[in-house]
Amino acid sequence: MLFSNCRNLAFVAPEQELVSYFINDYPLDSRTKQVYTVLTYNIHMGFTDDQNPFASGDVGASIEHLDSLVAAIKSLDPDFVALQDVGRNVTHTVIEDQAAYLAAALEMNFAYSDYSEVNTGKDVFIRGSRGHLLLTKFEIQSIDNIEILNQTRYESRYCQVSNIKINEQRSISLLNTHFRGGAAQEEKDYETNTILEIAEAQAHPIILCGDFNNTLNTTHIAKIDSIYPSVLTLVLNQERLEVETNHTKIDNIFVEDAFFEVQNIGLMKEQYWYLSDHRCLFARFTLK
Repeated sequence: MLFSNCRNLAFVAPEQELVSYFINDYPLDSRTKQVYTVLTYNIHMGFTDDQNPFASGDVGASIEHLDSLVAAIKSLDPDFVALQDVGRNVTHTVIEDQAAYLAAALEMNFAYSDYSEVNTGKDVFIRGSRGHLLLTKFEIQSIDNIEILNQTRYESRYCQVSNIKINEQRSISLLNTHFRGGAAQEEKDYETNTILEIAEAQAHPIILCGDFNNTLNTTHIAKIDSIYPSVLTLVLNQERLEVETNHTKIDNIFVEDAFFEVQNIGLMKEQYWYLSDHRCLFARFTLK
């Protein structure tokens, strides 16, 4: 898939192959549903909120930690789960295939796509990759992993596009991404414009989830919101205020509101907040 504004920014070839694949181990959820739940969550490569994945001495993705992530996700009974910063073969993690572990524990179909290699920290040598993980109770029909920014193999960014069959009549496209932190304005605009072109090219109604590393009041994120409204802008002010009080504000869910009607939004329970340096944002919606 090609887009008119695509170009390489100081391209450096990846040292490791970036993988992307999906697995349907579970049959299509045949229950008749009126309300669906989607969540977005940066899981910090399986490290807790007080750990540094790029410092020596910190070990992440223990069985206990990932099982707690499973419990946190299960507590929301989601139909679609978009995770960012999912580790794969990371040197200082216990569970190296985090995608497969979480999918099996949650009994959900999944799609995993790398978006960069992991940086070696100042005082520790690290190897591995991090990526996007989609988990769903429904059938994944296809996926694509589309580059949205490439500066170095450690700062490349991609958008994972998953086409999901909800029932015999309806499919949706869930876009899962992670914008680069500390990016220059040119890079922010580039990521945003590319994401919008990817969204426009989809044949199915879209939901865009991710860690955007900027808030809704920034120019480029506001541009996304003007076309695909954030769930934060589609709820009553009091509900938005309650979420934003404890929200990291850079994680967001945008929807094609001609097809989705947002019922309510929220965060995971406070008992799970320690599991990452981000908070899990969820939205419940009906289909129009």
